[in-house]
Amino acid sequence: MGKQILPTEDRPIVHGVKMEKQIRRTALLFDGLVIVACGLLLAWFSAIIAPSAGFTIGEIIISGDAVIGGLFSFAYLFAIGMTGRYGAATVACLVQLVILLCAVPSLKIIQILLLLSGGLSADLLMKMIRHRVCCARCSLAVGAVSAALTGLSIVYGGINILIAVLSGGLGGLVAYTAAGRIRTWGAREAIYNEAETK
Repeated sequence: MGKQILPTEDRPIVHGVKMEKQIRRTALLFDGLVIVACGLLLAWFSAIIAPSAGFTIGEIIISGDAVIGGLFSFAYLFAIGMTGRYGAATVACLVQLVILLCAVPSLKIIQILLLLSGGLSADLLMKMIRHRVCCARCSLAVGAVSAALTGLSIVYGGINILIAVLSGGLGGLVAYTAAGRIRTWGAREAIYNEAETK
């Protein structure tokens, strides 16, 4: 028979510390995967979908960024809603930027700023109002604003901003609904809550 390990008073504490570290590592891994996935979506939206979504009405240019603004805002707010972390949307934008820089190394400074503006604005607005995609109102408002500040929507202005606001608000609501449904499964919420209470 193997050597029997008798319980001591300090052993449960050590076990608790190890369990806490494991929970935090698991939560960070989950958050990281969500953020990277959102960054991949943003890169796909920017490089593939947006260029083909634009059109013109007479002499008025409607940018693809405005038309699919809801997809951008969905990715921003889904990252925040699933992780519960401010800064998640900005990091997702950085992931997008790295991917696009690998494909197009000659991106200009203004293009880089436009790629980061939507996620950064989403994080800042959520931080200011102290929400985390926790209700339909914050998701609608932040989704609308972040979409309007994404890419060429703000550059062309006018009707582009209006389209982006409408599309972005809808995307924010979809992100709120999707994140809420997934959170009801309980896996991420249990990990996050247990890690926070220890």
